[in-house]
Amino acid sequence: MTDPTIASGHLELIAALITRALDALDADPSAPAIQCHSQAAAALQAINSVDLDLRTHQVAKAIAANTGAVDSAEPGALLAAAEAELIGLPPQLRNQVAVCGAAAYLRRARRALVTP
Repeated sequence: MTDPTIASGHLELIAALITRALDALDADPSAPAIQCHSQAAAALQAINSVDLDLRTHQVAKAIAANTGAVDSAEPGALLAAAEAELIGLPPQLRNQVAVCGAAAYLRRARRALVTP
């Protein structure tokens, strides 16, 4: 597996993107937003449960701080960016059950936003 600190940084970035999307969805009382929020929250929980034995988080914090790099505060764009980061994870990490679950939840969350 690649450097665990880098992998942790990607997971932190994904979690931060999902958190920003959840914050944006909090103000929208529509049914699609509520369904998207539910799925995105499940994705965040799955990402937070990924088991990495890490002792240093400097890189993780630096990457998570760069979530502002996503220009849009639109939930769909944030969730798409999180999904793209998931795809970029090393295969050993991408194939963990929690990461696979998070990817499925993100796909459902994005679909909820576009499905009337």
